[in-house]
Amino acid sequence: MELSRESAAEKASKDVARTKTLSWDTTEEKALVRRLDFRIFPVLMILCILNFIDRNNFANARLKGLEKDLHLSDVQYQTCISILLVGYVLFELPSNLILNYISQPSLYLRGCVAVWGVISACTGATNNAPGAIMCRFFLGCIESSFFPGTLYYLSRWYTRREMQLRVTLLNAGNLLAQAFGGLIAAGVLGNLQGRHGIAAWRWLFIIEGSITVAVALVAWPVLPNYPTSTTWLSAREQQIAQARLMQDAGIADEDGLHQGTLEGLKEAVIDPKVWILA
Repeated sequence: MELSRESAAEKASKDVARTKTLSWDTTEEKALVRRLDFRIFPVLMILCILNFIDRNNFANARLKGLEKDLHLSDVQYQTCISILLVGYVLFELPSNLILNYISQPSLYLRGCVAVWGVISACTGATNNAPGAIMCRFFLGCIESSFFPGTLYYLSRWYTRREMQLRVTLLNAGNLLAQAFGGLIAAGVLGNLQGRHGIAAWRWLFIIEGSITVAVALVAWPVLPNYPTSTTWLSAREQQIAQARLMQDAGIADEDGLHQGTLEGLKEAVIDPKVWILA
């Protein structure tokens, strides 16, 4: 274990040394960022919209008999709404810790998207309050990985200055999701009632969950993991992509090379700024 840690530290030190000698111009960097925006960001924006739609479709389903068919009281309905946030809060931190330990973060995110799509679709098959509550809870558990995981993923590609605009655009995706979610719900609830003997609100979960799974599968070959393992970047572009992030972080601060995930978590917990912002 000690040897592997030393090897990792030596490799990181060599990367820092290589970064100090690498140079590039503004034109090269802008061209690289444009490529990243074209390949990465549209997919993440679509997934962000689906994340919000699948999280909030329960309220839309209420308009077409969900409460009556599942025999939900007002308290049980509100429990279904709020239990999602319980799962979200409980699993958000563990998900980010897992993300730090895996070598394919995009695979992890895509997998989580596919799983929450399946759970969302399965909500349409529930017949009682406990089933609906469990589906909503597990939906929150899985969805908790997406937004913080996406921020971590973007930080492996963009500098801090570039992150500002892209995080703002992701948040703007919630507004688009409200518009598209309402339109999809109106179309499904208004036209599929009783189709093949299935209630319209069940169709809503089935269709939206299936769309999420389909997009996750399409995104499978599109989203890369890290600059150094991306085949559609040239060797020089890989070096620039990695070097500019290290430069943005202060040439990979030497103390950070030996810092583990738990040490980083400890620093975050004792940092007053984190608590103030939270």
